[in-house]
Amino acid sequence: MEKKAEPKETMGRDVIIAWTRCESQAMAAECEKALRPFGVKLMDLSDQGGVISSMAEAAGWLGGVEAEARIRGAGMEDLSDGSSHDSESNPIVAIIALDPTAGYILSREREGGDAPLIGLADIRGHTKAWRAVDYMGVLVESQARGQGASLVGPLVGEDIEHAAKVDREVYHQRFSLNGAQSKVLASADGLGESELSSLLFQLGLLAKGTEVLIDIGSDASMADLLRRRAQEYDVKAYLFGECEERASLWAVADIVVGVPHAAMIRRALYLQTPFAAVELREDDRRMAGALESLGLGRGGNLSTMSAVVEVLLGERRDASVVYRGVPRDARVRLLDLVERCIAAPPKPAATRSESPSTKSPSVESPSTSAGSQKGPLEAIGESGQGVSDDGARHHLAEEQVAEHGQQVARWQRRLELATDRGDSALMEEAQRRLEAHRARMHAALAELASMQSAQEPARAAARVEQRFRQIEVEEQLADLKAKMGKG
Repeated sequence: MEKKAEPKETMGRDVIIAWTRCESQAMAAECEKALRPFGVKLMDLSDQGGVISSMAEAAGWLGGVEAEARIRGAGMEDLSDGSSHDSESNPIVAIIALDPTAGYILSREREGGDAPLIGLADIRGHTKAWRAVDYMGVLVESQARGQGASLVGPLVGEDIEHAAKVDREVYHQRFSLNGAQSKVLASADGLGESELSSLLFQLGLLAKGTEVLIDIGSDASMADLLRRRAQEYDVKAYLFGECEERASLWAVADIVVGVPHAAMIRRALYLQTPFAAVELREDDRRMAGALESLGLGRGGNLSTMSAVVEVLLGERRDASVVYRGVPRDARVRLLDLVERCIAAPPKPAATRSESPSTKSPSVESPSTSAGSQKGPLEAIGESGQGVSDDGARHHLAEEQVAEHGQQVARWQRRLELATDRGDSALMEEAQRRLEAHRARMHAALAELASMQSAQEPARAAARVEQRFRQIEVEEQLADLKAKMGKG
């Protein structure tokens, strides 16, 4: 249904938010909520149709149909679907780029328009990539550095904002957690099965007096995996996923552990929680480096993660001073900046009212009536003795199977290459390495099989005991019914 044109004096004003990175979609959604008084156009300029397609879409919105046609090399009739921006009825008052590439595309295709261009950077801040374009300003999340950079703070969801206002002790009571123990929250987001297993093993090595919470999101298969691994490694932890109290559980954490995605870092930064970054890829290492340089966390590979967490727990009191300068009003700051871009900002009375579906939750303390119930938390690995000798052996055998399996595949390929070249020396060396790794892999597989067969009698005995108890209960019930019948 077409929107009716409003009289000139009450005409709407539009803000464009654009990005080229898939991970920026969540950030775009939060920006849209913060800018409710305006009409917001979200522009995904990721490389779905190539750079030319992205620039053409930007041109269509910033310069009209003619500009888009010029970029695409298409005829005017091909673009007559009304997808370009109607600058007459809804003037663009600001353009927000969520990454430097989006900023570059938008700066090239403004067609002489006077709408200011604003950059919104992640934790890495006002880097060299942002300086390639002339911005009205670049907003950063922590410690503004560089000319034209302004500190705005992390932009997070309203659930996190409200969870941060409640005292942690209230959450300790609500979820029956020990307030005297440190809370380490690990996120499964971005981790595969073997990586998550390794992380759980590392968390089991933490010193006594630490409670581990694991956010599995909506992936039920990860929950099943962690239940099994917690029993094998003898590690006690609490699982949770998508639930109403998810933000409250994040607010409990003293340390957050996970792959350093920008959205996750913003959440930890807002909650003033140091971040232990799991470095899987080069981009993770860069993000971890930014966290460390700002005093907001540390990074490491999976095999060192328990040590990284221990160091951060020890540094937590000293790190608290870092967060004092991080604003918690990014929504207000962003809205104020956009409103300063126009002479007469729109009146927010009607447009800022929230619908029932987006209404912020009450800031009242969560109910503690659940008593010893942990609410959304599921306890796994109940013994909580830490990684046992058997658990460590099981984990080590699994790692050796995976590692030597990869090496077998690698040296098999190298043997084929050497055979194709006819290089006998290389063929001999590749064959020797291949057989060595294959032997080690089979030895690890045999150890795994041995451990599983050793556990089977105990499991079988437990099943027999459970069956006998069930029969005994049934007999007792039958006797009780017989006595009641006689009475």
